[in-house]
Amino acid sequence: MGWWPWSRNGGAVVEERSGDYAAAIIDQLLSTAEGDSTTPTIRGVAVARACIALYGRAFAAAVPVGSRTAPLTPDLLGHLGRSLCFPGEAVYAIDVRGGRIVIRPCAWWDLTGSADPSTWVYRVDLAGPSTTETRILSADSVIHIRAEIDAAQPWEGTSALRGAALSRTLASQLERRLGEEAGAPVAHLVAVPTDGGDTALDAVRSGIKGAKGRAVLVEAVESMADIPSAAPKRGWKAARLGADPPEHAVKLRQDVQIAICAAAGVPPSLVLGSQGTDRRESYRQWIATTVRPLAKVAEAAISTALDAEVTLDFGALTSADIAGRAKALETLVRAGVPLAEARELAGL
Repeated sequence: MGWWPWSRNGGAVVEERSGDYAAAIIDQLLSTAEGDSTTPTIRGVAVARACIALYGRAFAAAVPVGSRTAPLTPDLLGHLGRSLCFPGEAVYAIDVRGGRIVIRPCAWWDLTGSADPSTWVYRVDLAGPSTTETRILSADSVIHIRAEIDAAQPWEGTSALRGAALSRTLASQLERRLGEEAGAPVAHLVAVPTDGGDTALDAVRSGIKGAKGRAVLVEAVESMADIPSAAPKRGWKAARLGADPPEHAVKLRQDVQIAICAAAGVPPSLVLGSQGTDRRESYRQWIATTVRPLAKVAEAAISTALDAEVTLDFGALTSADIAGRAKALETLVRAGVPLAEARELAGL
């Protein structure tokens, strides 16, 4: 295996530094890329996390097929799937240890070079619990997988979710606003008559004022003597104090959730609770139009880097829709399509 390029470490620079320092740098870079570090980012929005996790689980379930697939573990493929959803790219360092290929995800990277990708040189960080290694690697010593490529910046991968900056910002801000609303004090306000200077209820008021969800005595605008007996005593009715998010904010959050799913390439029904036929059709659509195309991109990059053909078999995912595929096969055969061709079209 000595002829493999990634087994030659000549000229590689290995720098060790504190894991805390590296983590701080990475966190700052992520905060800068996604907005003000004092506000939540898309990584903290539940619907985005659901989409990212869905990608990860789908790729983790894939079975690598080929002669050099041992290092493509479910953990590694799961990381790849999540990275393809957001931020849209991943870089992996290739090593050979004890005669075996080892592929390690890079926590951070930058690169230099000309318009020819074979000239690119990567500076990557490999994170550890106490130290972080920084290496300088040639293009044939890494696997660089990009979901989408801009011709103006072919060295940088992106994704639709990453590009939807306005929706990401709106989703993050809405989550923060609704979180603040949900964290408001909760209590029941009970009006009591006083003349403005009566301190008889101070001890009682201070004793229960801090009890969340319980009564807080507040001063009424009128005394009992001022209200005719037949008049409605609205000022004496307990009023609830607590979270009351505006209806428009709740509705806008729902709309933004759908937009985030669309940008992530995930049918909303897969993560927002729909059931039945709509969910099954959405599942087939997601596998066919999102997972498989991105898998093709990953297969090409991995095959080139490992100098061996590698494919990802998603049979475990498609088997969940065996009833729908069987029905499609029956329809194709009845339409006169040869059985072998019909089975291939139906994925059986």
